[in-house]
Amino acid sequence: MKESDIETVDLSQEIEAIKKEFGSHYYKDERATKKAAALWGETSNECGVFEKCSFETIVKTNHCKGEIQYANTSKGYWLIGVSAQTALFGFGYAPSVWDRKAYKSYYDARLAGVFFLHDFFNTAVNGGSSQAQKTEIMQALAHLNGEKTPQLGLF
Repeated sequence: MKESDIETVDLSQEIEAIKKEFGSHYYKDERATKKAAALWGETSNECGVFEKCSFETIVKTNHCKGEIQYANTSKGYWLIGVSAQTALFGFGYAPSVWDRKAYKSYYDARLAGVFFLHDFFNTAVNGGSSQAQKTEIMQALAHLNGEKTPQLGLF
């Protein structure tokens, strides 16, 4: 599948309106955070991170790991966060009320996370790693390429 096949829900304009209403320190204002959480149909902590999340490890080798964090809201939206790491690099973020887009299904959210993880590991493979680390990152990339391809039923 292609990234363009992923169905999204875009609340950019609504999120920007809340930011504008509450000013440059909107993220510190509990009222702004609650208003943004209501857009998505879910509760969050004081930092705007959704409280009810699940995790799925998508790829794991000895020194590489890629994980997706899901927030499934009462409005049926799926927001994601990711955690990705190699022996030398790492990156992560949690699903937040300040995210601009969500996904229409678990499958769209998962696929978006897989594409993000693929981009991370693709960048990491060229980031000064040893040959052994590059080989391991390439294994992670091969696994993620397989995750991008829908599995056809046998019947």
